[in-house]
Amino acid sequence: GYAHALQFLAWVHEFQGDYTLARSLIEQGLDRCRELGDKWEIGLGLNDLARVMWVQGDGVAARKLWEECIALCQELGEKWTLPRTLASLALMLLTQGEYAQAVTLLQESVAIAREMGEMASLPLLLANLAEIVRRHDDVHATNLIREGLMLAREMGNQDAISYFQYLIGDIARNQGNFQEAAEHYRESLSLAQKLAMAKATVARCLLGLARIARTEGRCQEAARLFAAAEKWLNLNVDMHPLERTEYERDMADI
Repeated sequence: GYAHALQFLAWVHEFQGDYTLARSLIEQGLDRCRELGDKWEIGLGLNDLARVMWVQGDGVAARKLWEECIALCQELGEKWTLPRTLASLALMLLTQGEYAQAVTLLQESVAIAREMGEMASLPLLLANLAEIVRRHDDVHATNLIREGLMLAREMGNQDAISYFQYLIGDIARNQGNFQEAAEHYRESLSLAQKLAMAKATVARCLLGLARIARTEGRCQEAARLFAAAEKWLNLNVDMHPLERTEYERDMADI
């Protein structure tokens, strides 16, 4: 109906980067769903509105909306939307430095997706969890990546495959295996550059290649790669504090 049409239009404008119009359309759709008393659609609208508000820089409002959406999903026993909403809130908490809470929410989202057999979203949920735990436990992260990459390949999920290749590259780089890391970064890049929703993955791969070049003394190449990465980044949305600190250190070194 009307609310669905508004949701679709909002998604189109969000995809095109017109977040102000997307937000207006989502709010109109939410008003309509509230008039109809459609709690399931209200939950979807809250999730969409939170995502747009986060990108616009209003993390406080986004957090409240995601928490409201989670409470509504739990009230309805609705477990299809819940894993993605938990993951979205977790990633936002990660940008605010709330690592323990982010891990807890991501673990819950993975557990619910497994329980529901929600294979479509499981690869990216596993990737999000691996992104956090790899900073403390390479072995656990690698196991999550292997499972997620296998599922992503079975489903042909190119976004997830690209992201997993980046994660494998980053783990290899941190272990000093620069040639292996560069191969995975380039494989990830070759996919991510073709995908409209993978800008952050492109940036992360370019940063990884830049850090390898800098470590190996190829300073001009490193500077060029850092500059290329910067064009793809939204620092407030794409990077959590640990990443941002490392990036700012990179910029200072250059």
